[in-house]
Amino acid sequence: MSTITLPSQLHPSTLAKRILPGVTIGALIVAIIMIASFALHIYNIESIGYANEYYTAAVEAMLKSWSNFFFVAAEPGGSVTVDKPPLGLWIQAVFAYFLGVSGFSVTLPNILAGVFGIGLLYHMVKKYMGELAGITAAFVMAITPVFIATNRNNTMDGMLVFTLLLAAWAFIKATESGKARCLLARRVHRRAGLQHQNAASLFAPARILRTVFLRLEGRLVQKDSQPRHRHRFVDCRFTLLGSRS
Repeated sequence: MSTITLPSQLHPSTLAKRILPGVTIGALIVAIIMIASFALHIYNIESIGYANEYYTAAVEAMLKSWSNFFFVAAEPGGSVTVDKPPLGLWIQAVFAYFLGVSGFSVTLPNILAGVFGIGLLYHMVKKYMGELAGITAAFVMAITPVFIATNRNNTMDGMLVFTLLLAAWAFIKATESGKARCLLARRVHRRAGLQHQNAASLFAPARILRTVFLRLEGRLVQKDSQPRHRHRFVDCRFTLLGSRS
């Protein structure tokens, strides 16, 4: 039976040359892209006002007491909670505690998550496709208008995307190493992602497809005389779908 394989290491290129210990030209370019993306995110940041005022008001209410913080109170009296899982708003409240309640402080966690997500995407892509593909993926992500627009808000979408990228990375590591702790890390990151948004993040069809595929792959690997990493490329294709589940 024919299988899809992907070389784990492409031919060395100029972008892969080291200019400093542990720093390649490609990594330096991505660092510049991340800095430029951060600048785009905070440009004219005062124009967003209090961002999503509903969540900003909730963050302000959460800072009134530990009880309000723990239960993610939507108003200072603590009689109503916000219609979101708590993790994203907890993080925003911590930033607001140190920086003060403002549109900038409550959106900063999303902005940072988006910027670091660029570097994470580069790392994931370059491992299999090379430095140029990784840089291209990072650049396209950085300049996508909707990526910047959603991160300049406090609706937790940026943190959701970042945690799902972490889940995808952990799942790829699990398929490579076969270690249970990598798969466990993937589960933790995915659950953390769901703590930023509600059940709308669930995508049951992708979860079913992923489960069916992995079971089929297990049967194929048992029949393969050299099973290690033979289906890695297809695993990666399903990882992002699986992370949404």
